[in-house]
Amino acid sequence: MPREPKCRRVAFEPLVNYFFPVGVPASPVEEVVLKIEELEAIRLKDYLSLDQEDGAVMMGISRPTFQRIVTEAHQKIADALITGKIIRIEGGNYCLGGNFCRKDARQLGQDEICQFSDVLSNTLAGQPRKVAICASGDSPNAKVADHFARCSFFWVWDAADQSFEIVPNQDTSTGHGAGLHAIRRLTSEGVGIIITRQIGSRAFFAMQRLGIKIYSDQDQSGVDDCFQKYLKDQLEELAEPNC
Repeated sequence: MPREPKCRRVAFEPLVNYFFPVGVPASPVEEVVLKIEELEAIRLKDYLSLDQEDGAVMMGISRPTFQRIVTEAHQKIADALITGKIIRIEGGNYCLGGNFCRKDARQLGQDEICQFSDVLSNTLAGQPRKVAICASGDSPNAKVADHFARCSFFWVWDAADQSFEIVPNQDTSTGHGAGLHAIRRLTSEGVGIIITRQIGSRAFFAMQRLGIKIYSDQDQSGVDDCFQKYLKDQLEELAEPNC
């Protein structure tokens, strides 16, 4: 029995899902069906110019699977453009976050778990976003780390129970794509605000696409002082990468 396909994480469902060619007989016109996850792969690879590894991380799949999805999507689009077919965008095995899993075609109950949990689901549910401070150590006096992807710990503030959780950064030894791995892990915990000193373009734009706000503490304060600055609105919100 074939293995059930793994869910693929997508950022949104398209507003336009039907493209009809002009200049061909009105009926009958053949059509190709582009799956939602195929459109997402095209968006990441061709529209946002991410490489194969980064696109795979964003969708929660392997690099070979990402490349296969992109290749199949390209073939479908080429077929439609060259032979004058309708492009319909629908279906697939994907997850949007917010307790919606398309593979199961239903809303998940509170006691059920899908492999993806989008930061947007916290916003839609009216829950406060968690704040993650990139720190060089696990003590309250630890300085804000120089770089997001290579910090030693994330201090995650949960406003719901007024507490910090110290989360080791497991991706410091990861080569290419360390920042994206860290982003996926933090967003799965409901983090929507990140405080660091410097952040590169790849991680910055990935956070921007997910609706994550990024603040910079150039003074390299301790974690406690940094958090107080955040509460007093004394930190700079970054509008672009700063390293």
